[in-house]
Amino acid sequence: MNSSARATAPVAVEGIDLRSLAIGPREAFVLSRVDGTSSVPQIAAATGLDAASVIGCLDKLHALGAIAYPGEPPRATVVSAPAATPANDGPPSHEPRRVTYDPSELDEDVDLTLDRKHEILEAFYSLEEASHYELLKVSISADKKAIKAAYFRIVNVFHPDRYFGKRLGSFKSKLEQVFARLTEAQEVLTRQQTRDEYDAYLATKRRTSELDGLLSGTGVADEVELAQARIEQAALREPHFAENKLPDFGANAAPEPVRRFRPSQQNLGKLSDPELRKKALARKLRGSGAPPMRTSGAVPIVRPSTEDQAKFRESVETNFKAHYQARLSAAKDQQIRHYLERASAAQANKDPVSAMNALKIAVQLDPDNRGLAERLGQVELEATRSLADSYLQQAEYERREGRMERAARNYEKAALGSGNPALYDRAANCLIDANTDLKRAGTLSRKAVELAPDRSEYRITLARIYAIAKMLNSAVMEAERAVKLAPDDETAKTWLKRIKRGEL
Repeated sequence: MNSSARATAPVAVEGIDLRSLAIGPREAFVLSRVDGTSSVPQIAAATGLDAASVIGCLDKLHALGAIAYPGEPPRATVVSAPAATPANDGPPSHEPRRVTYDPSELDEDVDLTLDRKHEILEAFYSLEEASHYELLKVSISADKKAIKAAYFRIVNVFHPDRYFGKRLGSFKSKLEQVFARLTEAQEVLTRQQTRDEYDAYLATKRRTSELDGLLSGTGVADEVELAQARIEQAALREPHFAENKLPDFGANAAPEPVRRFRPSQQNLGKLSDPELRKKALARKLRGSGAPPMRTSGAVPIVRPSTEDQAKFRESVETNFKAHYQARLSAAKDQQIRHYLERASAAQANKDPVSAMNALKIAVQLDPDNRGLAERLGQVELEATRSLADSYLQQAEYERREGRMERAARNYEKAALGSGNPALYDRAANCLIDANTDLKRAGTLSRKAVELAPDRSEYRITLARIYAIAKMLNSAVMEAERAVKLAPDDETAKTWLKRIKRGEL
């Protein structure tokens, strides 16, 4: 299994009493297929459920604490008994997120021990991907008291004031950023409204990650390999195919037993001599054959010539291959029909992602089928659009939280799925606010203008990017176009004046 599949493979939590969980047969069936290595597509293939149903079951199992995801802190199990409450006796054992950084950073001459350098670098380089829970090393079900206790314990290491008067070099800014993020995590998780919003964001992010894995074809290669194995098994199902044996004409081969002619009721009429017919009928009625002819010596065994053996073997091999190819073709057609039926069922259930993966498998089994390839292209577009809303929800949250680069990436993904020019414009504005990757911001802004050339606000965004890049003539031209499109828009007029004065 490839590493991308492992990255999304859920793990069953040990020591869970299934009888205490408020789950039905479907969730229990999905849980039985969670082995820590199987991805969502493989669980779907093993259970026969569509991807959306599997993800729904996994979400419920995750909420109940029956499963966990790689890099996620352990969490208390939620049982169905009303009086049960999560235990918060302190932070659970936590598996740190694997972080990579340049080892040469440890060689910087500063007033820090080697262990403390490790701690700071690992925390700093995990800021991009780690959740608030992971940073504070608490369970997702930890209460307010446990979160505050964890914060004060960890911040004792990362508070910049702890190192007052020491030479910190590049570690100073890293400490400040880690401290700011820890403080943000504590503030978000200790207020119910912000925590609920953050938990909803994490759920959307996880679902998007799972669907993104499906969209990228995670598990498809494994499923194609299984389908091809099933085709081979079906083609070799008959005994002589499975044994792959031909008649033995070797020198030590035992001769075929000599069988006496026993006319059947059907071929009695073919005997021409009336007397012979009479005798044959009599033997048939008696149930015994005529006595064998006595000979004075041994009956010679007549073997076919070498040339005859070769011709016969060639004939048998030709027939064998033809029969095998016919069965192989029939088995392949059957597998293709199976995946086409799965694709149709997924589309009927409004699950274009699962439909797309089923069609990907069918196309790999029949790569020359243009009609199949065209259908896959249409469903891929539907699948991409289905993710747009999830990406948009992530982007909106990240923008509110001031994470502009992440917001820009998710706005762009949402725009690619929906084709909405407003999302390209928002992505460009986020990159402007983040003061990073101006070239990418220009590409996204031009895409918005291309899709909606009559929207003045999109042209103002492009004008601002040109101005920041010191392309003043282009900036003024775009701003003037914006004012011409919306002569009553005071914002456009204001930006035109600012750009001309160089006030950015």
